[in-house]
Amino acid sequence: MNEMTKRSDHILLDNMTVGGEMLFKKIANAAIKDSTIIHTINNPYSPVGGLAILFGNLAEQGAVVKSAGITGDKKFRGTVVCYDSQGDAIVGNLAGEIKAGDVLVIRYEGPKGGPGMQGAT
Repeated sequence: MNEMTKRSDHILLDNMTVGGEMLFKKIANAAIKDSTIIHTINNPYSPVGGLAILFGNLAEQGAVVKSAGITGDKKFRGTVVCYDSQGDAIVGNLAGEIKAGDVLVIRYEGPKGGPGMQGAT
């Protein structure tokens, strides 16, 4: 958090902690002990954030994607297979409805739609 305050657009300094102290006082002396784990502002792990917000015909109100899961070209043209739950997606996959190269969309999962993406059961 202290490293993040070095950005010109930070918003951390004026926040109060639940203990009633100003956040900037709590983090002022924090130091990075291993820069291979916590990277500096000048040496980020990635030049872009870990999440991206998408909009389009499949997500008119927006969707969140973990950008670390996207490799290669960031544009896609092809078949998208949509399911309303992780369970439905598992059934569809076992039935052969999802082919190599397809994009899989699972709606109604995540922080707003449920308790996140559950593990396979």
